[in-house]
Amino acid sequence: EDADSEGEEGKFYVWSPPEVRELLGDERAERFCYVYDVTDSGNFEGHNILNLPKSIEQCAALRHWDVDELRRELAESRQALFAAREQRVRPGKDDKVLVSWNALMIDALARAAGVLDEPRYLQAAQAAAHFIREQMRRPDGRLLHAWRGGQAKFDAYLDDYAYLANALVSLYMAD
Repeated sequence: EDADSEGEEGKFYVWSPPEVRELLGDERAERFCYVYDVTDSGNFEGHNILNLPKSIEQCAALRHWDVDELRRELAESRQALFAAREQRVRPGKDDKVLVSWNALMIDALARAAGVLDEPRYLQAAQAAAHFIREQMRRPDGRLLHAWRGGQAKFDAYLDDYAYLANALVSLYMAD
């Protein structure tokens, strides 16, 4: 998914302490915000992406909360927030295929296949390279930058060629 929602980066995924309090009530919100590090200043453009800087066990021990009760409450609280989030405008789905990004993935998979001796990684890298070769080139052989909905468009950029060349060398070395 594209992270933009309602014209704001990440709006679908972020929370503020007042939003959490409104959904959970003061007492549950206090515990939830402590565990998931939801603060007034936020960790992303003044809002909060939920995260666990400390384990649930550490949080319970530091605040003298019963860990099993905390786990149960947090599970219920997460469900309440996720249900509220489903009422928000979802970000659009970004389903384009770019040569450069796929070439980086091909390179990583080819290298990982060799290092980890994992044939599935090599097969995935080969399949992605085959897709680029068959679907993302002009009839004269030049690369096209992006593919979406069955159609490749736009002349490729230097990074498309550079990353793909590097990926194909890695693929050759891994095969």
